[in-house]
Amino acid sequence: IPNIYMKIIRTPHFSIRTKLTIPYIILALLIAIVGGSIVTQVLVGSLEERFTNQMIESRKLASESMVREEDRMLGTLRLLSHIQGMADTILLEDTQKILDLIYPITFNAGEDAVLILDSDGKVLTTILKSAETGNYLFPQVGDDLTRYPFVSKVMNQVVDPKGDKYAGLTIADWGNYFFVMGPVNSQDGKLAGIILIGISLKNLLEKIREESLSQVTIYDTNFNPIESTFAEFPSQPLIDISIVLKNQDHQSVTRDFSFSNIAYAELLGAWEARDGEDMGVLGTALPKTFLVRTSNITKINITIVFVLAIIMAMLLGLFLSNLITRPLLQLERAASDVAKGKRDIRVSTKGGDEIADLAQSFNKMVSSLSRSEKDLISAYDKTLEGWSKALELRDEETQGHTQRVTQLTLELARAMGMDE
Repeated sequence: IPNIYMKIIRTPHFSIRTKLTIPYIILALLIAIVGGSIVTQVLVGSLEERFTNQMIESRKLASESMVREEDRMLGTLRLLSHIQGMADTILLEDTQKILDLIYPITFNAGEDAVLILDSDGKVLTTILKSAETGNYLFPQVGDDLTRYPFVSKVMNQVVDPKGDKYAGLTIADWGNYFFVMGPVNSQDGKLAGIILIGISLKNLLEKIREESLSQVTIYDTNFNPIESTFAEFPSQPLIDISIVLKNQDHQSVTRDFSFSNIAYAELLGAWEARDGEDMGVLGTALPKTFLVRTSNITKINITIVFVLAIIMAMLLGLFLSNLITRPLLQLERAASDVAKGKRDIRVSTKGGDEIADLAQSFNKMVSSLSRSEKDLISAYDKTLEGWSKALELRDEETQGHTQRVTQLTLELARAMGMDE
């Protein structure tokens, strides 16, 4: 019973190759799992940070583009307001002469819209560029523009720290425009009229998109979309607009939405006029597929690299274990052959390590064992020969008889074909 019990609890037999290879593979797997997880988190986190920074940079570029466009229109405004005779022509309400004065500068500057108002806010002359043909049109605009605060400020000759120039949006049947405007004063300093230089919101957003490489949308102060570079207006943000307008200097507000089955992240910020008044919200959106695609590619690349590393580690482990165990297996087989009676066995002693020393000792042991065996057989034969001669000395009549019988027996056996 004790022997049976010992056989049951006997430690399983594992080859040296297995003992060398398995820990190596386990270690390689642990390194691959932990290292791959860490590297993936670092790279994906870095991509997310870069994506956020890209959104902030796009918003900054959009704001800078707005400033540049505003400065350009202010330049046109100054040219028109300083045309000789402009104030007197407005006071006379000579619409044809006004048109003759402003058209060349408007055409050269490529402005989308130029409106001339009298001191009461009535539209005297209008020049609008056709979005379809690019030609200039001269429609009659009967809208009351004094309902816009930025127009009334110029009419009332309000001057703030930035001067007497103001900016604002007009949403009308004849088009949605971003205007900058300023007064035209007579020689006595009185208000003679108002000049408005405008760019269509569609063209403005296309210019911003070219510079910021993002989709741009303008929302009003109720978060209703007014104009967008998307083919259709995106969904209305489900965010309290006061969060965007009040915290614009402290934090950025983002939201996620889908358009044409593409996920976007949009950065929302207040769009201010020259006097600091909020005209609405400017949203710049980037497709999140950039981040997802990059992170997936990164994960795939990392996975491939670590799989190859694991395979290389396993192959290296197998190579090392084979390199170590091959001479040991040769020693094992040689020892088994020696135990079966073979004495001409020799193993390779290449390597110059402990296993090579062990192989040399094994070869010496086998050589010594072979010599001892030969010596023992020789001593046995000489003993028998001595006993034979002693027997012959005792019986002189049979002297040489034993040797002759032996010789005849051998010759008879050979004649019969028996094995040596």
